[in-house]
Amino acid sequence: LLLAGVPGDPAGRNGIHELVDGCRAAIDSARQVEEMRELIIQDDTASCFNRRHFEASLPEEMARAARFGAPLSMIFFDMDHLNRVNTEHGHAMGSRSLYEVSLRVRSKIRKFDKLFRFGGDEFCIILPETEWHGALEVAERVREAIAGRKFLVGLISEPDGVSMTASMGIASYPLHARTPEDMVVRADRAMQRIKTGTKNSIAIAEIQGDEDDG
Repeated sequence: LLLAGVPGDPAGRNGIHELVDGCRAAIDSARQVEEMRELIIQDDTASCFNRRHFEASLPEEMARAARFGAPLSMIFFDMDHLNRVNTEHGHAMGSRSLYEVSLRVRSKIRKFDKLFRFGGDEFCIILPETEWHGALEVAERVREAIAGRKFLVGLISEPDGVSMTASMGIASYPLHARTPEDMVVRADRAMQRIKTGTKNSIAIAEIQGDEDDG
């Protein structure tokens, strides 16, 4: 194959090799940047998105919902019995439980929904283009996935594993909140009503403007 110059001259071939090498280096660099980005936005323990990414994603999703006149919902949930796991089986098993929670939740949401570890044993799910009643259906699937099977089976002294449940609160844009901060506050308040009561259930935030949602 003669690429350029005098027939038989390898200059053209060398040039194309240099171009290929340059493209390969650029691809490798882009891949490294993407891998670094994944490290920045991932929670290593739970294998889902972290709070840093949540704080960037929620305003973006709310702005997109406002621009297109679409609903947006958020599920805020707290694991009810994780402290007992930490106390009785160690923090390594507590961390493993968070990972198992993440696996179960991600199997019950859509690919473009996002699961975040908010902190400790608290998680958030952002549900684009979803009204509160759709979010309630998702929350019930997630609640059942958490409560329906035991955790840490075969990994702790209790051979059948341990049972855990979650308390959940739901808030939606624009019905319950119009800012990211208010969305978090109202979903959290709804969750706290369950956490301090029956646990293992779901509450919906009060409609925006009602000051008595606690």
